[in-house]
Amino acid sequence: MSKEEWAKNVDLSEPIDVVFENGKFYIDDGHHRYYAALILDKKLKVNLVIEDKPIAKITGKQNYDYDGFHRSFFASIHFASENEALQYLADLTGKRIKIAEEYKTIYRGDFASKAGNFWSFDPEFATQFTRTGQQKELKIRKIKSSDIYTIDKPPFAGDHDEVNELIKEATEKGFKAVELNEGRGEPNSIFVFDKSAIKGV
Repeated sequence: MSKEEWAKNVDLSEPIDVVFENGKFYIDDGHHRYYAALILDKKLKVNLVIEDKPIAKITGKQNYDYDGFHRSFFASIHFASENEALQYLADLTGKRIKIAEEYKTIYRGDFASKAGNFWSFDPEFATQFTRTGQQKELKIRKIKSSDIYTIDKPPFAGDHDEVNELIKEATEKGFKAVELNEGRGEPNSIFVFDKSAIKGV
């Protein structure tokens, strides 16, 4: 019997068991199926067990809260925002949970109004709203990413009704700013309706 004939008699519908340990993959069960699949150039289903502390690999920490990690992961796929997820975890555990905050730099030209709410992530876009069109006139601040309410299709910044509706929704969810569409080819703007979110540089 040739190798090909032997391989055709092997049931390849059952997955093989593979272990990832010490940075390498090992076949724990299914050596014959693996060899037959190689001969026939066929794909196999795999049951993979990771023994290399996968959470430590993901988080970069050897000491971690195993249950807390899984609660965080669950929350991240069941809630619309980080704020909602953190509130859920706080309610579940009775503890306030803090994570490292990511700050974004925002820019504003004050030619039209000194007390406006519109900001941009793009300094070039913001420069057109300065008095002389120079970046040195820009106001530069920081805002937490978690304070900005972002949706897939933000409303046009000039549509006051839709913007107000979005601000209402964002306020109810605990946000302090919303991302808006400035039109084709232009970067989105940030409308900060709660100015306590703006931090000096």
